[in-house]
Amino acid sequence: MQVGRSAAPVPRHADELRGEWRVIAPDQRGQGESERAADYSREGYLADIEALLDHLGLERVVLLGHSLGGINAYQLATRHPERVEAIVDIEAQVELGLEGPNPLAFLLDLPYGAPSWDELIAALGPAAPYFVDRRGSTAERLGPRGARCPGGV
Repeated sequence: MQVGRSAAPVPRHADELRGEWRVIAPDQRGQGESERAADYSREGYLADIEALLDHLGLERVVLLGHSLGGINAYQLATRHPERVEAIVDIEAQVELGLEGPNPLAFLLDLPYGAPSWDELIAALGPAAPYFVDRRGSTAERLGPRGARCPGGV
């Protein structure tokens, strides 16, 4: 887990809060600059948050979470109310409809790297259209930073 590297909307809010609050903005597993993980279960995300809080010696906190981070914030509060003083939820759904097998589990089998952008897109198979914009390739839109493909591009 990387801390504060690219937790998208949080840094904007963090700047506004820094005067009065201690702000810690971790990337969640597989997000931002964090490495890809073998497990994306709710238990895994919550274990990461708990480990961070334990490492920092924080017993009770206010959690600000955006999207998936908001879901994980209220899940942590539900399971461990003794650790959460309050929640600030930014654009997180209250219900995901993920009862039963995770419908997004197929993503775990998609390639994470390739020697070239074209090979990566080809390896994505039917999922490729979701990664390529109709107005141009995702690589063109990403600009010089490009895609995060450890094996190549």
